[in-house]
Amino acid sequence: MSAEIEKLLSELPSLSPDEMVRLRQAIDRQLAQSPSAGAANGSQRLQALNRLRRELSALPVHNPADGLSNRDHDRIVYGDDR
Repeated sequence: MSAEIEKLLSELPSLSPDEMVRLRQAIDRQLAQSPSAGAANGSQRLQALNRLRRELSALPVHNPADGLSNRDHDRIVYGDDR
């Protein structure tokens, strides 16, 4: 199993940012659905992350003078990874 993991880890740098996001989301879903003890922790983390995302999205948005919102600026600078 360790050799398989090392092979996967060695291939990570070849993934695009979009592919890495998709991989992370797939792993999170697997952890949330897995009956193992580690999955409970993964599920709890995923739930906490989703709560944090909801809380952050509820924060007020103050628009700068250029007419773009803070979220617009974030999307321009960091991209939209949803």
